Amino acid sequence: MNKYLNVLIALMISVSTYSQCYFHELYRSSNNDNYDFAYSVIQTYDNDYIMVGTTEVDNASDAVFAVKTNDCGDTLWQKIYDLSPIGGEIGHSIVEINSNLYAIAVARLDPPQSKREAFLYFINSAGDLLFTKIINVGINEIIAHSKVVISNSIVTGGYLNESTPDSNLFLIKTDLNGDVLWKRQYNIPGSSFRVMKNFDTTQDGGYIIGGSVVLGSGRNLYLIKTDSLGNHEWTKTYPNTLFQGAVIANSEGGYVLVGNEQPNTNNYNGYIGKMDSAGNVIWEKRFSQTGEPSVFTHVIELPDGNYLCLGGSIRTANDYTARVALTKISKTNGDIIWMRPHTYYGGDSDDYGGEVIITQEGDIVATGYVRPFFASSYGNDMFILKTDSCGYLNSTSIDAGFTFAQNGTHGIDFSNQSQDYCTTYWYFGDGSQSNAANPNHIYADTGIYTVTLIVKAGNSTDTIVRQVNVGVPSAISFLSMEGSGVGFYPNPAKDNVTITTQGLAADAYLLYDITGRVILSGAIESNSQAVDVGVLSKGVYLISVSDKGKVVGNGKVVKE
Repeated sequence: MNKYLNVLIALMISVSTYSQCYFHELYRSSNNDNYDFAYSVIQTYDNDYIMVGTTEVDNASDAVFAVKTNDCGDTLWQKIYDLSPIGGEIGHSIVEINSNLYAIAVARLDPPQSKREAFLYFINSAGDLLFTKIINVGINEIIAHSKVVISNSIVTGGYLNESTPDSNLFLIKTDLNGDVLWKRQYNIPGSSFRVMKNFDTTQDGGYIIGGSVVLGSGRNLYLIKTDSLGNHEWTKTYPNTLFQGAVIANSEGGYVLVGNEQPNTNNYNGYIGKMDSAGNVIWEKRFSQTGEPSVFTHVIELPDGNYLCLGGSIRTANDYTARVALTKISKTNGDIIWMRPHTYYGGDSDDYGGEVIITQEGDIVATGYVRPFFASSYGNDMFILKTDSCGYLNSTSIDAGFTFAQNGTHGIDFSNQSQDYCTTYWYFGDGSQSNAANPNHIYADTGIYTVTLIVKAGNSTDTIVRQVNVGVPSAISFLSMEGSGVGFYPNPAKDNVTITTQGLAADAYLLYDITGRVILSGAIESNSQAVDVGVLSKGVYLISVSDKGKVVGNGKVVKE
C-alpha cells in the first residue's frame, strides 16, 4: 500500500477518535397521530440530553412528554407524565439540580376551577417521577421558563390569564424541594395581554425578563429588570416589534432581545436588538430580504461574544417556509455572519425551533417540533438537532485546500483555502499537529515533509495531502545560497541542464519557478544528472537538491 495512503488512514482514524456525533432525529410518543411538541432541552452532567414538552393522550388531552437521549441521539427513555384529571398538561422548561435530580416547570389544568396552575415535577435520572409541588401565583398560570440559581434555588417565570387584558407577569423563587421563597408580579402601565417569553440572570444578581405586550393598537417587545429579590427596577418597551421577545444578559453587562416585527399584513421580519445595562438600544437589526430569517425564537451568547439565534422560518421569494434556522449574528453591528437552515423532510414539512444551547464540547443543540405535509393524519414530532459549532450537520460543498510559503529557513506559513468547513486538523509530517485555521509551523530540520489537512463540517470530511520542501527559500534568498558543492551547467541552459554533486550524497531534485511552485522533480542517479528543461518557458528557475529528504544544495538556473 502507498505510504501516503497509510499515513492518511492513520490520521483519519485519529480524527474520528475525537469526533462528535451530529444528528437530526425525531421523537414521538407511541401513537404516531399524536401531536408532540418540544419546548426545552438541556445537556446533563453525563453528556446526555433531556427535552421536555407535551403530547396528546386519551381523549385528545395533553400530558407532559420527556425524552432522554445519549450524545448521538439514541433514545435512552421516554416518559409521559399525565397527572391532571382534566388534561392541559405542558412541560415548558427543565433544569438539572444534580446528576440524579431534575425539575420540570409545568402548567396544567387543575380542578375545580379548570384553569391552569403552575407546578414543578421532580424526576430522577431514569425519568421516574419523585414528587410534585404547586407554585401557585393566581389563576391560570402559563409557565415560560425556569433556571437553577446559585445551585440552591429554582426561579420560574410566566404570566397569568393569557386571554385577558390583565395578564400579569410573575417570577417565583423556590428552594430545591419546590417550597416557595418569594413570588413577584409585574405590570406594564398602559398595556394589556402581557406575555413572558423567558428571563435570564444578570451580572448584578438580578433578573431580566423578556416578552411581548399590547400597547395601544400594536404589540411590542419589552424588557423588565429586577433586583436579586425580584423587585422591579425598570421597564422598557420597543416599538415596531411584535412577538417572541426572548432575552439574554450578555457578557458586556447589557442585554440582547430577539423576536420579529410585522411592518405590514402577512409580512414578518426577524428582529434582534442589543441594549445597554439600562435597556437603551445600542443597535437594532430587522431582516427583510429574501433568504433571511423572518422570526427568532431564542438567542444565546457564543464563546467568542457573538450571538446565535434560533429561527422558525425563512423568507422565500413568495412566502415564508418554516425552517429551523441557526443564525450567527455579529456582536458589533448585528450583521449575519452565517446562517444554516435545517429541515428534517427536505422541504415537505414545517420545522419550528424552540430552544438552543451550546454543549460542553462547543457544539450546538436545538429542539422544537416538525409538522410533515405528506400525511394529513400524521401529527407533530419532537426533534433534537445537533450540529458542530458552525451550525453544520453536513456540508455537500466542503472542499479542503491550502497553500504555503517559506518563512525563514525552517518556517512555513500555511494558508487555509478550504471552502464550507468548520474545523481544521493539520498534520505537519514531523509528528506535530495544529487546529489553527492558518498556522505557522517551525520545523526542526530542512527536508521534504508530507503535510495533511483534514477539514470537517458536521459529519462531512475532506482531506488534502501535499509535500512541502522545508529549506527552499524565496527567490531572493535562494540566489544568496548557491554552491554547497552542487553545480548546474550549462547555465544559462536551452534544452538540458546537468546537476553535479561533486561526491555529495544526493537522491532527488525539485525545480521551482520564482513563485515557489514545483515545476519538475526527479531522482538523482549519478554525480552528473541531466534534466530536460526544453519544455520550460524562458526565465529564472530555482533548483533544490536533497538526500533522504534533507536539502544538501540549491541554486538558480536561467532558461534561454
